Formats: sequence, structure tokens, C-alpha cells
Amino acid sequence: MMIKPLEALELKAFILGLSQLDAPLPENVRIQVNQINIPVDIYKLYDIAQSYPPL
Repeated sequence: MMIKPLEALELKAFILGLSQLDAPLPENVRIQVNQINIPVDIYKLYDIAQSYPPL
């Protein structure tokens, strides 16, 4: 399965957000991120980012 352009943009934005953090992700957020199955679950990254304001 190929990543669509919008999905690629979401993934890049999430990675950029991660790179801008001053502290490690909380364990509960890290667990959610580790459960992402790329490319199927890329849409879940938006929900994770919304639930953790520093992202």
C-alpha cells in the first residue's frame, strides 16, 4: 500500500512536531505512537497530536 500525498504530509508534520519537543513524549502517548501501523493508521497521528498539545 502506497502513502498518499496527504498522508505523507501528515506524517512529515507529525515528525516535525516530534523534533520540536523539549521533552520526551509521555509514556501513554509513546504507546499510542508505537501502535501506529504505517501507512494504514497514519490518520491516527492527527488524533494523537490533538490529544497532546505540545505536538
